[in-house]
Amino acid sequence: MMTLRMKIFLIHVVIILSMAGCTDSDRHVKRRGDVNVSEVQVPQSGQVNQNIEIKLKAEATNGCWSNLIITMNEIDKSHFVFKATGLFESYGTCPLQMVYNDTIINFNPQLKGKYFFQTNEIPFRVMLGTLEIN
Repeated sequence: MMTLRMKIFLIHVVIILSMAGCTDSDRHVKRRGDVNVSEVQVPQSGQVNQNIEIKLKAEATNGCWSNLIITMNEIDKSHFVFKATGLFESYGTCPLQMVYNDTIINFNPQLKGKYFFQTNEIPFRVMLGTLEIN
């Protein structure tokens, strides 16, 4: 049979454990957010219907980021924007390490002319590249 002291001790243990569980879940953050495209290599020229590789690198500032993805969005027929996003998940602290992802996007121009590529949107550093298609 349990003594009164033993019951009080167990009640305290259960309360402390349940409070600790609440604290962790309150600090848990999981969201998809914007990250920086830090490098872009756009060739200067190419041919119509030629597959052109555009090389990019995304980076995030700490180890809570993962699954970095770079997408290319068309603004109009000759203007495109590269944007990077990542999954941020934290329980309160993040490892002090950079997270990177290298990506190659294949671009196949259908018309002659100049194509303009913008990398990032504010607050990240905006970079521009031009591709001349003959």
